[in-house]
Amino acid sequence: MSKTNEHQRWRWGQVLLILLLLSGSLVVLAGELGDDFFLGAGRAPAIDTSSLGEVMVVWEDPDGGIQGQAVNSMGEASSEVFDVSLGANGALPSVTWTSDDDVAVTWERRDDSLGGDSRSVAISQFRRAIGSELKFDGKRAIGSEFRAIGSEFRISKALFPAVVSNGDGEYIVTWTGTNSGKRMARYFDDDGRPSSSNLRLGSSGAETPSSIAMLPTGETLVVWDEVARRRIKGRLLVGGRAIGSQFRINTPGLDNSDSPSVTANMAGDFTVVWQRYNRDGSSDIVGRIIDVFGRAIGSQFAITGDSSLKNGDVNFAPQVAADGAGNQVVVWRRNDHSVMARPLSLDGRAIGSELRVDLGGVIPGNARITETLGGHDFVVLWDDDEDEILGRFLTAPFDE
Repeated sequence: MSKTNEHQRWRWGQVLLILLLLSGSLVVLAGELGDDFFLGAGRAPAIDTSSLGEVMVVWEDPDGGIQGQAVNSMGEASSEVFDVSLGANGALPSVTWTSDDDVAVTWERRDDSLGGDSRSVAISQFRRAIGSELKFDGKRAIGSEFRAIGSEFRISKALFPAVVSNGDGEYIVTWTGTNSGKRMARYFDDDGRPSSSNLRLGSSGAETPSSIAMLPTGETLVVWDEVARRRIKGRLLVGGRAIGSQFRINTPGLDNSDSPSVTANMAGDFTVVWQRYNRDGSSDIVGRIIDVFGRAIGSQFAITGDSSLKNGDVNFAPQVAADGAGNQVVVWRRNDHSVMARPLSLDGRAIGSELRVDLGGVIPGNARITETLGGHDFVVLWDDDEDEILGRFLTAPFDE
């Protein structure tokens, strides 16, 4: 990927109206859907926010490998583009800030030259080089260069990695085994060394992604879909160990469910969302709140459904994020080539109306969302069919 001003072509969006539910009635407020920006060429972006509100973005380079760049709360580059993997056919990256200056990145390596099942998970750490400078539109970003620290760690016969940290230096990587869909996890210390054994969480019988979220106190929830049995499953991790047994999150029924996403919310619980298939061929997005003991708080709730679903109306690939101010937002794709968003209350009620995030004109890929601006806004990224990464800010408040 070129490291020229192509990465700094930002374009600004428009102010829209946001419907919020206030004191039991619908009230129209002049809120910002937010500014949109162009990040550059790439696919499958992943994002995470530091405690200072800086966003780290990693993505698949169309020419092969994984790259990364830090972005500030204005959608401006706050670091140079750096190579995560060199000379490797990398895919499906995931990233977490382990401190305000360090990030851990994991991705799927694919080397067809090895023959057989050559997929593996790679994990690397990067640290900001203090004192480096980047000139950007007349401004300077101090500590703009991220450099690899330590050696790359690999896990064989693994795919769909995800990584999470609460910023204290330690982080957890979860992945799916290539044979029977085993769900695995491992703890790593702040030097990138394994600090636990491989932890088996459960199995789904299918090679599908997992999602992972961690509370500030360290309690962690991993969720995945058990496709053959139409279940959304979860397992808790605490202190380097898997706790209890895997448990079911969705309500028993005949409808298929898959593609779960989880976030840790301000109340000290986890919000899980997923795609539910309906018998008429449509699908919608639903969710449920899970506490730190793995118990469901209330029933599962609907997120989509502003208008009556018809045969063929498909909502899919949901992602959820929460901030420190009590706001939660779900983003997902529709089969009309749109990226949608909707805020949630802490107790799991959809607030206001579904909002279209993308600007149209291209076919978007799956969206990713994270908080930014110190816990008061969100940023959404997605790729499109032209291998470009686009983003948009969703501005709080979404409070009732």
